[in-house]
Amino acid sequence: MSNKGLGSIEYNLNGKYKKLTGYVGIDDHSKDSANPGTVKFIADGKEVYYSSEMLGGDLPKEINLDMSGVLKLRIEFTIIGEDYKSSTMIDIVEAKLF
Repeated sequence: MSNKGLGSIEYNLNGKYKKLTGYVGIDDHSKDSANPGTVKFIADGKEVYYSSEMLGGDLPKEINLDMSGVLKLRIEFTIIGEDYKSSTMIDIVEAKLF
């Protein structure tokens, strides 16, 4: 398999939060896609969560991450596969910072 797509977003948390909760999974819109996807959370350059490969129809994975003192949070999304006729969308839902 080869990487089809990579995306990311960064948030400046400035050390103001203690915890991040929510769920990651494949969007129902792309539940029939054969392309798996992954999500990685990186806090101040250190990987704090990796989802492993998710496929359409999989149950979402719960996240509960320690964000104590984190200045910058980066979230990376990767779509893997060769099936270019279908697309995969990854969702982060009910995300909450405390």
